Amino acid sequence: MGHPPPFRLVTLRQRPEFLAAAAGRRAHGPGFTLQHRKPEGELPLRFGFTVTKKTGNAPERNRIRRRLREAIRRAGADFVGIGGDFVIIGRREALTVPFDSLVEGLAEAILRLAKGGGQPPRPNAAP
Repeated sequence: MGHPPPFRLVTLRQRPEFLAAAAGRRAHGPGFTLQHRKPEGELPLRFGFTVTKKTGNAPERNRIRRRLREAIRRAGADFVGIGGDFVIIGRREALTVPFDSLVEGLAEAILRLAKGGGQPPRPNAAP
């Protein structure tokens, strides 16, 4: 038997895409908050990464973003058949959480949101 096809990480780039995900459901995990916009029709699986300035200085924010991006790549096989946009908001704890816990937490949160779970959007979230 062959190996499963490698997971290709597609990222969000435009601000309106991030705002649309902010208006969707959300879930929390160790070191992150995850927001999800359900697909309308055939929307591919895409991810956005954001870490605010109050989280730390630029090198710390970049390390958080890199850890989260690699965690998504490692858990990618679990996401087959899921569509929509996911925005991962990195928290400072993402630097100290064991990497395996980060991968597991992201996979669980993504699957929970894909099934319609999680918390409703915040009232002041963009439409």
